[in-house]
Amino acid sequence: LLAARDLGKEGIDLSLNVYDCSPGKPGISDWDFNGTDVLIGPVSFPDLANQIDLHPEGKFFISPLDAQTMQLVAGHPVIQASAGQDIQITEMLGWLEQDLQPSDKVVVVEESDAARTDFSKKVFDGLDSLGISYDRLTYSILQGLRIGGEFISKSSSLGATRFLIASENESFVGD
Repeated sequence: LLAARDLGKEGIDLSLNVYDCSPGKPGISDWDFNGTDVLIGPVSFPDLANQIDLHPEGKFFISPLDAQTMQLVAGHPVIQASAGQDIQITEMLGWLEQDLQPSDKVVVVEESDAARTDFSKKVFDGLDSLGISYDRLTYSILQGLRIGGEFISKSSSLGATRFLIASENESFVGD
């Protein structure tokens, strides 16, 4: 929207159309699709994959947020604009390594009743390869209301504590 505003200030006319492409919604019609120069979104991987199925040739889709859409780039007209998962993890761990002080602590939080995903494996592998020491805090989402004391006991009393949540489960991360 900021880019559109800047272009408008420069005298460039443009029209923005917003479509809800989530399940059960109509998405973009063939008529509107053919008259569109740039498609930004849909945001989520399933919604983007669905729109590609509906409109297999033609315009490029620009994926602004969901790193999972990276797998669509090779065989479809998709441009991945967000940083992929590997880059996000590398950047996060690089910042952590650079900013970490001797009195600081790193605590990796993960679900006890879920298998490790590629994401969580990459977080642990990255920490290990950089030699960053960390404590683990594992619990199930059903224990969420009773786990506060564990967070406190794992925290640094002298420095900052950085909690890395090694999960892609939105409910667990939100908890």
